[in-house]
Amino acid sequence: MRPVILFLLVSTSSLFAQSQLFWQVGYYGNNLWNPGVVLNVETALGQTPSYFLQGKIGGFWDPGHYPHFFLQMGTASRFKFGKRGLMELGLHPLSILNTFLPETYQLDEDLGLQFLGPSGRAYLAPSASIGFGKKASKILLPPWIIRVHVMTLFPFNTGVMPLLNIEVAFKL
Repeated sequence: MRPVILFLLVSTSSLFAQSQLFWQVGYYGNNLWNPGVVLNVETALGQTPSYFLQGKIGGFWDPGHYPHFFLQMGTASRFKFGKRGLMELGLHPLSILNTFLPETYQLDEDLGLQFLGPSGRAYLAPSASIGFGKKASKILLPPWIIRVHVMTLFPFNTGVMPLLNIEVAFKL
């Protein structure tokens, strides 16, 4: 899994280094009980400003269980409607979600518990998203967007697990 993470970081930094970047920061989580944060970096693809290359890094916490951290790279397409409205469709095939378990124990031969230290698990997590937002208005509210992400975790036990996340982001 480490070569995949290294590939994502190198390819994202080299692609983003060549053009103008747009930054967003926001809330990211399953619901209000699993809070998180996300940092989005995007740049326009080609001459058309409606297609974007996106990179996301963030995480969310499941109280009582463990935190999740993710790294995503993909594309998005934005469509205008009305004066300031927009809709976004995104696809992030190069994504990794990592869980971090703070306390892990193993049963030894004498049926005693042995502390293993912090551990976790990494998943391949391609995702798709749909979002709605508004461009900047004349008041002080910055441009914002609300996205719904459907992430699929591979391999999850013996199959696939879908994970639904909500993102509310503001442009910096």
